[in-house]
Amino acid sequence: MGIKIEAFLGEGEKGTRLKKLLMELKEELKEAIDLQMYEKENEIFHSYGLKATPALVIEGLVKIQGICPSKETILKGLKEVGLG
Repeated sequence: MGIKIEAFLGEGEKGTRLKKLLMELKEELKEAIDLQMYEKENEIFHSYGLKATPALVIEGLVKIQGICPSKETILKGLKEVGLG
């Protein structure tokens, strides 16, 4: 099982861009990441104390909130939690 990524996309262009980026990363990294994407706010969203979408949580750590990060920023977050 790979590094756990939880993405809270929300509505709008930022969420759509984040979804596209994450799908590209999943294709590249395959089993190295365990990707969960949520279209709407839910109990998990609130359990992290998130206030805005899109939001990205990696291994339980809130990394991004309210913006669509670059691919490089996502990769940096993955490396911080152990991606080789």
